[in-house]
Amino acid sequence: MQQVGNAAGVQFAFDRIQVLPNTAKAHALIERTNKTQQAKLVDRIFTAYFLEGKDIGNCSVLERLALECG
Repeated sequence: MQQVGNAAGVQFAFDRIQVLPNTAKAHALIERTNKTQQAKLVDRIFTAYFLEGKDIGNCSVLERLALECG
């Protein structure tokens, strides 16, 4: 996966991931998000998890990401 990401210009940071989150809350947040904002939020959630190692199962983290996306 690292090689595929590198080829696509994505630098996965698997070493930063400390928690394997339950993503149900992230999916629920995306479902409740305005359709025009969903792609932005999904991208931000992926970045937070795969590049920053954030716990995207944590409500506080999800709230912060949603606020960043407007």
